[in-house]
Amino acid sequence: FVPLDPQWPATRRAVVVEDARVVLQLNSTGKTDAGEPDAVAVDLGDWKYGAHPVEAPEVTVPGASLAYVIFTSGSTGRPKGAMIRHEAISER
Repeated sequence: FVPLDPQWPATRRAVVVEDARVVLQLNSTGKTDAGEPDAVAVDLGDWKYGAHPVEAPEVTVPGASLAYVIFTSGSTGRPKGAMIRHEAISER
């Protein structure tokens, strides 16, 4: 998971999408912006509550697995991704 702020300049979003190797983008339009690297865009409005099973999946995620990447402000010239593992955010 990599949060992208639609208010960021297009060049910053493009750097984050490229560096994080984003392949799927969830947004409010279902489209990627011009200048961003290729990623499949999905309109969040198309995901309706109740359209998917509500049972918890039978999946175990190791604590050392990557949960999300948050990018710095880029004050040094280029945003840098901080990788956060599941064990850092899960209940103990």
